[in-house]
Amino acid sequence: MPVTIYRDPSAFDALASEWNTLVDQNPALPPFMRREWLSLWWRIVGIGELFLVAAREDSGRAIGIAPLYVDPSDGRRVVRNVGYGTPFYMDISDYLDFIIAPGREAEVYAAMLEALCGPDAPDWDRIELCNLAEWSPLLTGFEAQAAQRGLKIEKSPLSTCPALQLPDSFDAYLESLDAKQRREIKRKMRRAGGETEVTWYIVGPERDIEAEAGAFIEMMSISGKGKHDFLIPQMREMFLEGMKAAQANGWLQLAFLEVNGRKAAAYLNFDYHRRVWVFNSAIDAEASGGISTGWVLLANLIQWAIENKREYYDFLRGEEEYKLQFGGKPTSIYKMTVRRAGE
Repeated sequence: MPVTIYRDPSAFDALASEWNTLVDQNPALPPFMRREWLSLWWRIVGIGELFLVAAREDSGRAIGIAPLYVDPSDGRRVVRNVGYGTPFYMDISDYLDFIIAPGREAEVYAAMLEALCGPDAPDWDRIELCNLAEWSPLLTGFEAQAAQRGLKIEKSPLSTCPALQLPDSFDAYLESLDAKQRREIKRKMRRAGGETEVTWYIVGPERDIEAEAGAFIEMMSISGKGKHDFLIPQMREMFLEGMKAAQANGWLQLAFLEVNGRKAAAYLNFDYHRRVWVFNSAIDAEASGGISTGWVLLANLIQWAIENKREYYDFLRGEEEYKLQFGGKPTSIYKMTVRRAGE
């Protein structure tokens, strides 16, 4: 199988017409695998040597893309997924994977490993593929191909992503929750509904995305010390440019709840492949007026997702209590390490 190796960032543009076409063939792939997301990540925080591998049919049609790079930052040369890295601010893509046409995984994995072990590959000490969902075929298919080449595979859980399969109605969703939680959500929504100055909206094309994205980032920065410290200049740029790219490509869901005309809570989600992916949230406690604005906005967004026939609500990484209270069921994500025999 022909394999092309790209080392220059211009490859993101060179592969543009093929990249997202492949992503769209597999509805399980997250928005973090789209070209516009990963090219932004590389431009803003990427380090080391880019190593994009594209596997093709003899006709030239791309059937697999592995976005990789060689990270020398810890003193060893580690092949990682584009979209993941250290320090902490480089790890903002909750799921990562290879992009492969369904049904072609085994032959593409074989071609990718040939490229990684071949004469045109960069020197590397190990391969670390992180943030692989438990359902990713990479976890099993890559291992089988690696073993044939004398490579050792280690897999370890990294975190969990609570996710909720959505029912046909909001009433059915509420009935699926713990009785205490169901009463709490209803009470908070009822209280907010009784306030004439509590409104919420999803940012649409009629609004100024730069202003709305900036408002989200500023609210996020006052939501807690951890979020303030996280929002270094590179992350502010990544969030702003990421929201603009997502809106331009039709998968941004940026929502605000206002109290007395002042933004009090917000969710930055991606509405993609009939799933809502909850990327981040923000609260202005001083603007909330005693209303549980975060809960109320989240409940309304889940109701919106059900009414608009979305199939899953994925809270992404972390076991914050509210994710489980709202019905999320933890699924695991993994790190897979590949080493040469004898290491």
